[in-house]
Amino acid sequence: MKRINGKKGDVVLSANYPLAYEAVKVFGGFWSHCGMIINDEGTLIRHCNFHIDKVDIIWHKLLGVKIIPKEFNPKSLKNGIPGFITQTIDAAFFSPVPDFSIENGYILRPLTENEEEYRPLLHKIADKMIELDGYYRLNAFINIFQQEDTSLRIHSKGTHCSGAIYFAHKFCGREMKLAKIPKQQVKEAALSMYEYLWKMAQQQFGLLGVSLMKLSEIGEKMANQVLNTFIGDRPWDTSAWWRHNIKDALSISSDHLLPKGIQNPEHSAVGLQDETTSYYGEIVPVKIQDVKI
Repeated sequence: MKRINGKKGDVVLSANYPLAYEAVKVFGGFWSHCGMIINDEGTLIRHCNFHIDKVDIIWHKLLGVKIIPKEFNPKSLKNGIPGFITQTIDAAFFSPVPDFSIENGYILRPLTENEEEYRPLLHKIADKMIELDGYYRLNAFINIFQQEDTSLRIHSKGTHCSGAIYFAHKFCGREMKLAKIPKQQVKEAALSMYEYLWKMAQQQFGLLGVSLMKLSEIGEKMANQVLNTFIGDRPWDTSAWWRHNIKDALSISSDHLLPKGIQNPEHSAVGLQDETTSYYGEIVPVKIQDVKI
């Protein structure tokens, strides 16, 4: 079994989720995913995640045989899976398609001088993280307030990775600062995500033998569908609606969880927190070791 160099309540920051990175890089963000260590041994992590490659696809069929993709299943896109999930460190970092990466991975933790005072409080927050459940909501990047204080999965409710950290704190009485992201940056993030998704669709369905024109149309519609979900929670819409309805956003990303002034590996400092909103004070590189339990 493997353990990570963090304690219960610490946050693990990771940089290996490309779709989210397309969104966060426009404001200087670096980490595209995060989760919370939920046991004292450092062998378990809980996080909220979305696997775009696992979203159900609706297909055009001929005589009952799938021919070419039509669109994403709107319900599957609106209620992203796996959502909240608990994994061993082995599974989170070393599965065939891992959700976390050691490279450029960091632990967000309290300062040494605050450890004794803050650790019991972080234990309570980690217990809340264990209790919370919900789907992954792409629209939470724009409107964060979609997670209920519940252990049940509710249709159209949930959050994203850093939102899970935010709500675990909020429901324990410690509310972190949120980021006000201006319309222009939201637009840049959306355009970057669109290009990534369009290319992904081209690569994924390029072996089906369809024409380049049809392949381009498929990529456009499916990318539009994801962006309409991201911008306006409209998973059924394959039009370019999102391009004309971009507004300011109020949300949080992995980098925003950091205290003010702490730089990420690309030397940007977009952290928002201080001693009144967070118990965390520093970051250290991820280290993983084998242990006998």
